[in-house]
Amino acid sequence: MFYALVRTLLRFALRCFYRIELAGPALPLEGPLLLVGNHPNALIDPALLIAVSPRPLTLLAKAPLFRMPVLGSLVRGLGALPVVRAQDGAAPRGSNTEALQAAERGLASGRAVALFPEGRSHSEPALGSLKTGAARLALGAGVPVKVVPVGLTYADKGRFRSRVHVEFGPALEVGPGPSTPEAVHGLTERIAEALGRLTLNLASWEDLPLIQAAESLYVLATGAPVRDAERERLFARGLTLIRTEQPRRAAQLQGEVLALQRRLALTRAEASDLGLRYRPAGVARFILRNLFAVVVGLPLALVGVVVFGPGQRPRAGAALRGVDRRRGVEARWPGVGRGVGAGRAAAGPLHPALLRPAGSGPGRCAGVLPAWEPLGHQARAARDGARPRRADQRGGGGATSAAVNFASSGPPGPCPGG
Repeated sequence: MFYALVRTLLRFALRCFYRIELAGPALPLEGPLLLVGNHPNALIDPALLIAVSPRPLTLLAKAPLFRMPVLGSLVRGLGALPVVRAQDGAAPRGSNTEALQAAERGLASGRAVALFPEGRSHSEPALGSLKTGAARLALGAGVPVKVVPVGLTYADKGRFRSRVHVEFGPALEVGPGPSTPEAVHGLTERIAEALGRLTLNLASWEDLPLIQAAESLYVLATGAPVRDAERERLFARGLTLIRTEQPRRAAQLQGEVLALQRRLALTRAEASDLGLRYRPAGVARFILRNLFAVVVGLPLALVGVVVFGPGQRPRAGAALRGVDRRRGVEARWPGVGRGVGAGRAAAGPLHPALLRPAGSGPGRCAGVLPAWEPLGHQARAARDGARPRRADQRGGGGATSAAVNFASSGPPGPCPGG
């Protein structure tokens, strides 16, 4: 129950962070099974095996993990077995015997066991040397064991939504036998060879962009499927071979491919973009369509600029000047300002024409005061009980009251400064 819950959570989390690609034959669903994988990404590697394996796995993990407060409880709950490594400090003689015997009993009972024979996690571009623990475990189980190599290849292991390729290799059939040094080393070499066929083994990480660019050009030239992990491994082996036999030719090819890659990066393009083929009919349609848009659309745009452009600017300036003048009157004569607010609601659409200022200077109010005469009539009608139509349409009960108060107060005095 606990294992199933953890596997579900790990599967969800890893599939959210990575784009997981599975390849290779399906894992056997029953019988003794030993999974051996490369170890490039610390705790993510065992979590990934748990997430993709259809069978519960018994993991062999380094002993320091079991002493961590939270992680120790988790790995014990998953049924992992502690292994003391030489780099973890002085290990007592025979300290791993109990763990190996427990793993052998698990294999003998038909369970699936997983371990990473490199013995450490690393970021080196090639597979590290393997320890002999996997071979001794398979030989000492006392039953035929299927050893399945697992290649884990991360495109960028620290990047969100990057690609991780998980490939299972063909199973190695290992029968029970004595764990002699010759048998252990022979099986270890077979496991290393099988893992080498499933992993990228580069001289340096600088070779990875070169191989990816060469693989993209191969796809462009042949139309082959993209993202073929086996093809990338073949390119890596071919690069090693040509460097050994023709070093000058290898350096020339590397310079050409990397120069192309720099040009693509400069133009924000990909190698697949080089495969676009421009046919005469498509090019002609593109030219005619855009030529028609220029010939027909440009004159219409110019006519619009000529007709509407010069006239709109003076109109906008006059409107702004009218607004500024009205604001000046309202600021210098607050009573008129309150009346204007009431008149807008009571007079409806008539007030822009009625309240337009006439001139400037001492006669500045001449165009404003006559506008209040019809408002006074409407206010008196409202006071006598008649409802004016415009005030009713505007919902201007409060505005009518303001107009009544203004009409009752009589005409205002002379404009300030008049």
